[in-house]
Amino acid sequence: MEPPMSKYLYPLVAVIALGCLTAEAAAQSMSYSISETPEENVRKSQWYDYLLSINARFRTYRIHKECDPINYSLGLRQGCVVSFDTYEPIRPGYH
Repeated sequence: MEPPMSKYLYPLVAVIALGCLTAEAAAQSMSYSISETPEENVRKSQWYDYLLSINARFRTYRIHKECDPINYSLGLRQGCVVSFDTYEPIRPGYH
């Protein structure tokens, strides 16, 4: 006769092994930004700035994503929104 816990042993080991593999895969995917060269980072930053200045939908999305979480200070939230116009102005002809 088999002890009652042994029927749970194999599924438990499988779950633990799967969890370890998932954690390792997540850690490897997070290392992507570490392998990014400074030149790639600058290029992506310039592309982000360019999109903010020509694409109203992208700009609106980013303003909401970056400024909406600031719900504890109306002044800080307004400053966040204004910073987009100050540092990433809309290019003429892209209103």
